Amino acid sequence: MKSQDITKLIKELYPLKRSICIEGNPGVGKTALVKQAANELGVPLILIHAPTMLVEDTGIPWPKENEEYFNYKLPYWFPKEEQPEGILLFDDRNQVSEDIQKVLANLIQERTLHGFPLPKGWMVISTGNRVKDKTGSRKVLSHLRNRETVIEFEPSLQGWTEWAVANGVSETTVGFINFRPDLLNKYDPDKDINPTPRAWVEGVDNLLGSVSREHWRNVILGSVGEGAADEYMGWIQIAETMVDLNILIKDIEQDPKTAYLPSDSMTSYAIISGLAYRANKDNLGKLITYTQRISMEFVILLMMIARNTDPNIIRNRDYIDFLITNQNLVL
Repeated sequence: MKSQDITKLIKELYPLKRSICIEGNPGVGKTALVKQAANELGVPLILIHAPTMLVEDTGIPWPKENEEYFNYKLPYWFPKEEQPEGILLFDDRNQVSEDIQKVLANLIQERTLHGFPLPKGWMVISTGNRVKDKTGSRKVLSHLRNRETVIEFEPSLQGWTEWAVANGVSETTVGFINFRPDLLNKYDPDKDINPTPRAWVEGVDNLLGSVSREHWRNVILGSVGEGAADEYMGWIQIAETMVDLNILIKDIEQDPKTAYLPSDSMTSYAIISGLAYRANKDNLGKLITYTQRISMEFVILLMMIARNTDPNIIRNRDYIDFLITNQNLVL
């Protein structure tokens, strides 16, 4: 499933409190999807990094004074009665021991932990890698698997682009990934370093503004691997030597039919993604006219990025007219 579909599914299942497990290779953004869903639902999220859990982290026997039987002390993460609803997330759940899996199976099915009921408004979600990803994940016990709905997550270019623009990822990185979409999530379990959505954002885009230029290649290389790093460095050089976008956008606003056009696809991706970050309700129509001179593929890229840079654009007359005229396109 795509990222936007998973977020929607979580919101649809939340009233039913059906437990799900989102699975995929490392770094694709599984945890971020759950956080986004909780934010959109307006409910609290309790996140437990499951691989660090010991059995006693699920509760310990506790003697009661002057009584024959003992009770349990519950862990810090178990929702309190004064927290009526929310999402309980066990991150990287597939790496936990069978003993903890058994506890979680009961929590999911019976919604109790050592006899204490889980508040009715809480939904249990797990995330995890698969055994084939070679990340230390274990085979999930069959009775636990039978008590949850398993969702396979493969990040899509459109879903990632929309998320990236809305979350402040630079036009340089967004443009590069749209030019080389196969590098968005090229995970190889036999390699130590791989290009993944998390690596591109946290390991590359978030760091370049804080690291001196002489160390850029080392930072990129250590985050996404050699081949991807060299391609990204080449992309940066293209972005730095192409036409000044602030001048170009003024030329487009004057006459989109005569403004400078790039001669190759690599530069086209860099220019259109950069222009999309500068789109607004006043210049969108002329940007569409300009971009149509290159190809409809780039118009789709322009519109997809622009509407996430400024959500109000979807109410723009030029945006609406374009959709009406091109109903066969999927944006």
